[in-house]
Amino acid sequence: MADIQLSGLRLWISSLIHWPARQLQTKIEATERLFEEIEEAVQTDIERRIWRFERIAVAWAITALLLAIAGIFLLIGLWLGFAQLLGRVAASFVLAAAFGALASIPILILPKVLRARHN
Repeated sequence: MADIQLSGLRLWISSLIHWPARQLQTKIEATERLFEEIEEAVQTDIERRIWRFERIAVAWAITALLLAIAGIFLLIGLWLGFAQLLGRVAASFVLAAAFGALASIPILILPKVLRARHN
């Protein structure tokens, strides 16, 4: 009879120790599953954003290329037009001065744009 009571006492003490441990283990596993789901969602979101960025970058590169080609034809047309009016040398100087003045505009605007984005 003492063995029965002693094993019952052991079972009772064991359940007092193991029950909270099992509850804690269950909560830890649920938290790990939640973290895995969040990690998958974040990874999927990052992959989607990277894919979108790549598409935008390719579109900008193609646009820049086409604008450069159009700019070359515009420059040739302007030079030919000014060459008929002013002569070849004067046309070159007029275009160099015009594009030199236009080149400073982005440098002057850039600090204002950067300040506006930070605010």
